[in-house]
Amino acid sequence: MRKANFYAAGHDNRSRTGPRSRTADSPSDQACTKDAFPFFADPTRAARVAESWGLGLNWYLNRNVKFQLNYEQTDFTGGGTKGERPKERAILSRFQVAF
Repeated sequence: MRKANFYAAGHDNRSRTGPRSRTADSPSDQACTKDAFPFFADPTRAARVAESWGLGLNWYLNRNVKFQLNYEQTDFTGGGTKGERPKERAILSRFQVAF
C-alpha cells in the first residue's frame, strides 16, 4: 500500500484600487479607470489597498483522489464608513476524484 502525500503552499498578495491603481499602466487605461471609477465604486467607501495571504494543504490519497483545504485572509485599508473595513476570512475545501 502506498502512503498518502501531503503538499503545503502559501501566498502573499497586495493590490490597489481606484483611479491611481498600479494596474492602469497605459494612458488610455488610466483615463478609462479615472472616468469609470465613480460609476462602479464610490471612492469614499471603496477600499484603497487590499493585502491578502493564504495557506493551503493538499492531501493526495492516491493518483485519483485529492482533498484540498485553504485558508485565505484579506486586510483592507480604507473603505469603511466608520474606520477601516473589517478583515475577510475564508476557509475553502475541495474533494476531487479523477477517473
